[in-house]
Amino acid sequence: MSFKKYKYAVVGIVVTTAVASFIWGIYFLKGRDIFHKENNFYAIYEKVEGLSISSPVMINGFKVGQVLNIYFHPDKTGRLVVVFNSQRDVEIPDSTIARITSIDLMGNKAIELLFSHYRTFHKDGDTIASAVELSLKEQVSVQMLPVKKQAENLMLEMQEALEIIKYIFNAQTRDNLSRSFESIKQTVANLQHSSGSLDTLVTSQSYKLSNIFNNVESITQNLKNHNDLITNILTNMSAITDSLTKSQFANTISNVNKTLDQVTVIFERINNGQGTIGQLLKNDSLYLNLQSSSKNLNKLLTDIKENPKKYVRYSLFDFGRTINVLDEKEWDKVKRKDEKRKQKEEKERLKNLEKEQKEKEKSGDTLSMNLFFKIQIKSATNKIPLHSPEFKGLQNIEEYQVNGWYKYCVGSEGSIEDVLKLHHEVKNYFPDAFPIAVKNGKMIKISDAKEM
Repeated sequence: MSFKKYKYAVVGIVVTTAVASFIWGIYFLKGRDIFHKENNFYAIYEKVEGLSISSPVMINGFKVGQVLNIYFHPDKTGRLVVVFNSQRDVEIPDSTIARITSIDLMGNKAIELLFSHYRTFHKDGDTIASAVELSLKEQVSVQMLPVKKQAENLMLEMQEALEIIKYIFNAQTRDNLSRSFESIKQTVANLQHSSGSLDTLVTSQSYKLSNIFNNVESITQNLKNHNDLITNILTNMSAITDSLTKSQFANTISNVNKTLDQVTVIFERINNGQGTIGQLLKNDSLYLNLQSSSKNLNKLLTDIKENPKKYVRYSLFDFGRTINVLDEKEWDKVKRKDEKRKQKEEKERLKNLEKEQKEKEKSGDTLSMNLFFKIQIKSATNKIPLHSPEFKGLQNIEEYQVNGWYKYCVGSEGSIEDVLKLHHEVKNYFPDAFPIAVKNGKMIKISDAKEM
């Protein structure tokens, strides 16, 4: 009886071992290790470019997981949900991007995880931001497009050159060339004839040429004989120039130059609106004040004409004389009326200023609600000048201060696709650059921005 139990126990152990080995083999063939715990993540793509189940998931070329499943998104928009895992000991920072990329020339695809610099990490079951790398065909198309355009331009230029050559070497042009060669031949013959005539002329006029040379020799001899006289003339000229130098002529010229410099400075100040004359020429406030005073004077004269009793009082006890005085009561009324008018204008001005300020604040609040995607290229605990050589000549750099760190970003894109294109260009100069999102002037996670 004990032998039967022993036999059953052996059979049970063998069967259990076989089943366990079979299950382990199936998972092994799928590329999964059941003895290692893994985290599962999700990514949503518009297209997967041939990505399949069991495709590897890599970080810097090292495989850390594989694709577990691919299915259509439940919202029926045609988007695809990719489920993949990674080793549990590999922590994936927030704002990491899962990009589909090619791993060989055969077009096999894999998911490459592009880490961010955040110190918080995704948890099991999180959805990671996605991106798709350009395919080999698209990359070749992008690279070949300028070459194609240059080839087309070259063909057009060659065609134009052939048309020009064809136009130049037509029948009429060939006839003109033949005539030109005949003309050149005739010109050479004429030069030969002219050379012969010149030789004949020189031979026949050799006596006159000899007389010319004799006259030149006589002139030079005369200059030699009067060398002392010429020296005295030059000495006198030197004395005259020295006397001019020692005279006050140089000082006069210097004073004239100083005067001209002062006049130039005065005209520059006048042109810049400095001084009374400059203000008269450049500033229209004097003209406006005169115009306003003229209008006020016209109003005053009109009021005096229409209401003379407000300004003039007649007395019957001054023996026919007229005494002009101010009516104090009327003057007080005018002053109070003017003060009320000024107070009303001041209130209206303050009201308009307050309204403009509210409109500016409302406009600023509206602008601050925008969401933008940028590329962070550097971060430091100490502030870096925006024109520092560390930025390699980049312009329009923005600075953000987050938790004691200074973060420097470039770009301002409205979608994650555009910022990924910018990231592809910037990482050639800043390998550690990565995309971020900014809302209301504050940095937020890419995943949070995508949900918005």
